[in-house]
Amino acid sequence: MASWMTKLRLQFKGIGNVVTGVIIGAGLVKIYYETSDTADGNTTTKKEIEDITARHDNLKRGHHLRTVSLRGASNKGLEVYQVDSSRYEVFDTGDEKMFKYGLPRRSSDYLQYKNHVLCYDQVKKTPRWVLEHLTREKVKGEANRIYSVFKPDPNIPAIFQSNNDDYWDSGWSRGHMAPASDNKYDQDAMNAMFLLSNIVPQNLDNNANYWYRLEAYCRGLTKRYSDVYIVSGPLYLPKEQDGKKMMQYEVIGANNVAVPTHLYKVILAEDGNKQSALGAFVIPNEPVDFDKKLPEFQVSLDVLAQYSGLIFFPDFEAEEATDLCLTDGCKMMSKERMDMIAFGHRLRNAPSLELLEKVWRELKETKLTPDAYTIDVYESRKRELEQQESESEIAIIKIEELKENEVEIKT
Repeated sequence: MASWMTKLRLQFKGIGNVVTGVIIGAGLVKIYYETSDTADGNTTTKKEIEDITARHDNLKRGHHLRTVSLRGASNKGLEVYQVDSSRYEVFDTGDEKMFKYGLPRRSSDYLQYKNHVLCYDQVKKTPRWVLEHLTREKVKGEANRIYSVFKPDPNIPAIFQSNNDDYWDSGWSRGHMAPASDNKYDQDAMNAMFLLSNIVPQNLDNNANYWYRLEAYCRGLTKRYSDVYIVSGPLYLPKEQDGKKMMQYEVIGANNVAVPTHLYKVILAEDGNKQSALGAFVIPNEPVDFDKKLPEFQVSLDVLAQYSGLIFFPDFEAEEATDLCLTDGCKMMSKERMDMIAFGHRLRNAPSLELLEKVWRELKETKLTPDAYTIDVYESRKRELEQQESESEIAIIKIEELKENEVEIKT
C-alpha cells in the first residue's frame, strides 16, 4: 500500500496537497453548517477556520472571504462578510497585469469632524449615513447658528460636491442629518454641521416640524442617559405603480442632488449599568401630522438594513438592549410646546424694541401661557435692545457735538 502511494505521488506531484485540501475543505463545510445558525456557534466556526487555514498554505488564498460574522439578535440572519478591501487578491486571475493601473475606487470611506462622522454618496451628492454622539454637556453652551454658513465640503472632490445653488428655488430645504443644535458646546462643531456633506433635500414642513421634534427628542434623551449615539441618513424606497415596483426620486440643481423619499434615524441610548435602549425609525420626506406618534414609524434593524444596505452599530450586541419606545415612551414635544419654542426664537432674534413688543403681544393673544424660559428670553432681549438704543443715542449726541465744534473752529 505504502509503495503504491509513493509511486502515485512521484507520478502526480502535488496530489497530496489536493487530497489534503479536499478533506479539510469538507471538514470546514461541516463545521460551518453545524454552527453558523447561532451567534455563539459562529464565533467557534471563525476560530476553527482561522486555526486550520493558518497551518495549510494551500487554504490561505481567499481566507478573508470565508470569514462570516453574525452580530446581535436584531441582526440575526444577516451575514456580514468581512472582506479586506485593501487586498486585491480574491481569486487568482492568472493575469499579473490585471491590477496594473489599479481598481476603480471612491474617495474616503468616511469623513470625521469634531462631533460627527459621515459616509458620503458621491452619486447622490448626499450622505449615506451620519453618526453623532450626544451628551448632556454637548447640547448646552453658547454656540450659535447665526455664525454658521452652508457651504460645500472641501474634503470632497469638487466633481462630487453639491452647492447652495442646487437648493436655490428647488422647493426643498437644506435638511441637516446631524442637527446644529446638538453642538451648542462648541462653535466649530456646530459650523461643521453646515457643510453640505451633512445635508439632504428635505421637505420644508417636515424639516421644521416633525423631524425637528424627533431631533429635540434625541437631545432630551441626554437628560436620562449619559451617552446617546445616533445614525441618520436618507432612504430611496420604491413605490408600487400598475402592479410594478418603481424606484423614482427627484434630483435638483446642476449637480443632480438626489431627493430622498424617506429619512431614517437609529438611536442607541446607554447609561452606565442601566440597560441600553435601541430604536430605529423611518420617516417619509413629506409633511407629517402632529398627531402621528413616533412609534408608528418604528422599524426593526433588519428592515432598515434591507432598506439602506447598512448594518448599524455592528459592534454592539443588540439583543442586550431594550426597545427604546417601550422603555422611554418615544414621546415627542406637543404642538403647544413647539409653538412656544417658535415664539422664543422670534423673541430672541427680534432686531428692534418695536418688533420685540409686537411678537410679545402676539404671544399673549394666543392661548399659550409663557413659561419661565420664554419670559426670560423676552426680558433679556429687551434689556439688550434698550442698551443698544441707549448707546446709539449717546453716539448720535457725540457726533452732533463734534460737528458743532468743527463749525466753531471754522468761524
